[in-house]
Amino acid sequence: VPAAPADAALRAQLEEEKALTAQLQERLRSLKERESKGDLQQKLDKLTHQLDVQGLELQRMRRTNLALREQLAALRAAQDSGLTEPQQINKAMAAELDAFRALRLTEIAEMDEILAALEPHLTEAR
Repeated sequence: VPAAPADAALRAQLEEEKALTAQLQERLRSLKERESKGDLQQKLDKLTHQLDVQGLELQRMRRTNLALREQLAALRAAQDSGLTEPQQINKAMAAELDAFRALRLTEIAEMDEILAALEPHLTEAR
């Protein structure tokens, strides 16, 4: 797995995170105009927590992708020298599985944010 596509994917995720943060901040500004201060603070705390969770998951994904790149580089070097060992293949596969798990946890955190953003609209519709 080349480093450039992984870095590009992480940069794209960072840009998505920035855009989502901007959207959430705009939403908070509009809610402030029509809700009491206590309700707004509670929602702000919830959204801040969700952003923190997503940030942690993104950090985990970065660390996992770095480990995956390192394992794959070691595997390629061993293969080039003709000394590929089953242990190296297992380590690379384990790193790849960790990367998939980290991606899944990041997706879950994103879905939680989307649900939190939709919740007030669903409540209003009821």
